Amino acid sequence: MKTFFIILKYTSAVSALAAISLCACEFNQTQCAIPSSRIHKRFIDNDVLIDLYKKAYELTIKQGKPLCNFEQFKELYAEYDLDDDSFIKEIVRLSNETTNNSCIDFYSSSIASYILKDNIDYSSTPASSFRDGFIPDYTMFDYSNVEVGDLLIEFKGAVGALTGHVAVVVDVHKSSFNGNKYIQTIESVNGAGVTFGYYDDMRIVNYNTTLYKPKVALTRDQQERIKYFAKSQLGDDYSFNYGDKKTDFNAESWYCSELVYAAYNYAGYNLHNMDRVWPDDFVESEDFVKTPLIRKIDLSIWNCGGSFVSWSIGIRNNSSVDTQIDYNTKMCFTNDASSRSNLNDLKTITVASNSTAAVSIGFNWFADAIALSYKSGKNRFIMYGNMLDGTISSMMTYYLMLPYEK
Repeated sequence: MKTFFIILKYTSAVSALAAISLCACEFNQTQCAIPSSRIHKRFIDNDVLIDLYKKAYELTIKQGKPLCNFEQFKELYAEYDLDDDSFIKEIVRLSNETTNNSCIDFYSSSIASYILKDNIDYSSTPASSFRDGFIPDYTMFDYSNVEVGDLLIEFKGAVGALTGHVAVVVDVHKSSFNGNKYIQTIESVNGAGVTFGYYDDMRIVNYNTTLYKPKVALTRDQQERIKYFAKSQLGDDYSFNYGDKKTDFNAESWYCSELVYAAYNYAGYNLHNMDRVWPDDFVESEDFVKTPLIRKIDLSIWNCGGSFVSWSIGIRNNSSVDTQIDYNTKMCFTNDASSRSNLNDLKTITVASNSTAAVSIGFNWFADAIALSYKSGKNRFIMYGNMLDGTISSMMTYYLMLPYEK
């Protein structure tokens, strides 16, 4: 279940990870200090609205009806002059009158770039199975501790971790057409049903995906049973019945977290306090440990200050290797920054390992963003920012990856 999130084509995969970066430093065109503190704001922090949305979500799901996305929910809340209980009742009433499932895509797992085109268990995955030319790449992170049975939990699009998407790793050395190995997953997604996917750099960055490992390590037999159960469900339908908690080997439909729960159940691995079996139940479970991968390449940017004329943008390279970064010397439009298009004033700078540098970005009429990027294996890692504020040296910062050499 992926909360109110429509999967976009790779050319418009934007706003992967957002943060407000604060920098307490003097304006300097060549160097600036690392921010002493940063405010990371991954999810909407309006607790009242999130709680109301959860209530509405659970009520509409029980009735098998779609619910509007969270942004629409906020807009309706502002427009309706109702107390909270009456507002929830009105939302449920409106959902009951909905005759199509157009809203379901906002909070259900959907076909993304990492989902293979077919669910055939090839000995070596052919090029035709990979979607739109996307090829798994493992340049940025260290995947050496990933094991069969580990969970991938996506948070992009989630509201306060209300939902997300869950997949299970079934092979950490899957062969592919180019002779390389990749980490293969099985997952249930809207539009494809139970099928194969993969775990790689782009999935981590663009879909805010984190590895969760069972607290008590799986035995080899349990790993094999999880893999066997998941593969036996390949081709089954995707289910919208999020209130279900099926474990039947012969079931014919699954939602993402239900499939993972059933696979663990089949392996005889006891999971505690799993009342609903939603993705956030795995996040909050005492049986799993959040295990972020170590970055082999780790860069970040922040606003060091500026004005109408130019801005100084700090760059920190926490990696053990020197990294060449290109940047547009003039402000650009946010859409161009996120897609790395129409950037006509590019320059490069090499930032030494474990060091900090700064670049100057000049004014450009009506433009609102700064754009930087670097080559990462088969992909390009994009760093861009907008809403720059010279008074408090802040900006909204975004990171994403694009395929190919753009």
